[in-house]
Amino acid sequence: MKKLIFILLMAGPLLAQHLGGMNGVQVESLTHWVGSADGVTYTPAITKDVYIKITPGMVEHENDGMTYAADTLTIIKSGDYTVDIAVRFSGANQNDVWQIKVYKNNAVMSSSVGRFIIRTTSAGQPDSRSFFWYLQDLATDDDISFHMTNLTATRDPTIVDFKIFIAKVFER
Repeated sequence: MKKLIFILLMAGPLLAQHLGGMNGVQVESLTHWVGSADGVTYTPAITKDVYIKITPGMVEHENDGMTYAADTLTIIKSGDYTVDIAVRFSGANQNDVWQIKVYKNNAVMSSSVGRFIIRTTSAGQPDSRSFFWYLQDLATDDDISFHMTNLTATRDPTIVDFKIFIAKVFER
């Protein structure tokens, strides 16, 4: 037991030095948001090639450094962020092509951010997809939302599950 206490006392300064604090451990909390719409049946009214905001009634599970209201995340701490999104939905037609994009302040983010494209495999068959985005240089009070369209026809998807994890990237 004495050896364990000695090891812990000796490891403290090394851990503090590694984490950036010389006279004590200073750990900045992870700025992040976790939300989901589990087991929902949400059908947004889609018009071909028109992006609409996805608002499936997300439940906020964790929040540190952002605000959330109905369909939009507001950034409180500026910096770079990663976004992981997973969606499970079905369409009424095989081979419809769906696209989800990230919007910042109600404008589509640059093409370098990328897009999330899904092709319906069969009519009424739910399919799951996940995607990752890296969002650079977000500023305090930037609003982030997700928009969707059908690129092939005016047909609505039925979203049955939706999850988002967004986190600020640590800088050293």
